[in-house]
Amino acid sequence: MKWRGIKPIAVTYTVLLHGRLKQAYLKMYSSSEDIIGNDATYNDSTILRDMEEMKVSPNVVTYTVLIDGHIKMKRQLDSVMKLLTKD
Repeated sequence: MKWRGIKPIAVTYTVLLHGRLKQAYLKMYSSSEDIIGNDATYNDSTILRDMEEMKVSPNVVTYTVLIDGHIKMKRQLDSVMKLLTKD
């Protein structure tokens, strides 16, 4: 998208984030090898960093997707807070 000159909006990144977290959840709980995709290069922290670089502010849905995805994977809320806070 960036190379085509199209500026993504919060909805675009939220959909990417939801898909990424869903993929991670399915890989975590699936006994099948049918789940494909490389989750190492584009993860939730990368998506949030891209949002910041493109000066796109997360909205309430973005935060809801992030929190919901982490809780479904039985991660602590602290892991979400680490993504959202800057040092």
